[in-house]
Amino acid sequence: MRLDKVLERIGAQIVKADKDGSKVILFIRVGKGELNTARWKKSVEELLLACSEQKEPTWHVDVSKAFFTQGGVVKYLWRFIFSGDARHGTEDFGRSVMRSLSVGGEVMSMPLVGQVQYEFDPAKGKMKGGHDSKRAAVARSVGLSGGNIQ
Repeated sequence: MRLDKVLERIGAQIVKADKDGSKVILFIRVGKGELNTARWKKSVEELLLACSEQKEPTWHVDVSKAFFTQGGVVKYLWRFIFSGDARHGTEDFGRSVMRSLSVGGEVMSMPLVGQVQYEFDPAKGKMKGGHDSKRAAVARSVGLSGGNIQ
């Protein structure tokens, strides 16, 4: 898979790519959002670890931010300078991005299949659904409340 397509999956975009001899320079814009930020951070960490843990270093990467102004607002792009065997470096970057996709969000709630949907009414400060007091009263009156089976 191409690096630009992999980066799109975590909300990042290659804005500019230059090749200068044995160096490849990438300027990357990263989208906002908690999940994008977590995935981006993990990708950069894994890339830097992959670079430093090479037994026989064949490539190197320098990661920094390039600041600029646009319409009177200061903005930045991430700058990656791959040197040496830049192809292997960019391939490792793609793999680190793919691994970062395993960073996910926390599921706070999920309705159970076949159960009454629960809703929270902030005005009343109460939940309504399967545990609603009216339904519980009806269930008790017909002997569905569990415990004593007759």
